[in-house]
Amino acid sequence: MFTDETEFADDTERLFRESHNNRLESKVAKVRVAIQTLFAAIEATDEIRVSYSVFEGMKQLAENDIRKYRGLRVLQEIKSSFVPSFADARTEESKV
Repeated sequence: MFTDETEFADDTERLFRESHNNRLESKVAKVRVAIQTLFAAIEATDEIRVSYSVFEGMKQLAENDIRKYRGLRVLQEIKSSFVPSFADARTEESKV
């Protein structure tokens, strides 16, 4: 659980920094290239049709820096472990 967005961003940077030989960055960058290629094909080809949510999700992945992937809504909706949870002090205080 994260207390705020800054802590979430710092944790994401830590994951990349601690990845041995930049393996995490290399692997995610390869995935991004594949997504960019697929997105370009979808965008350029009238015969390829996808739902709006798929199109927008791929667009987010194609256009964003890989270090922002963890916080992108498209991935949060797909995999719940990507969803950052920020503690709200007011909510915690009201439980007391």
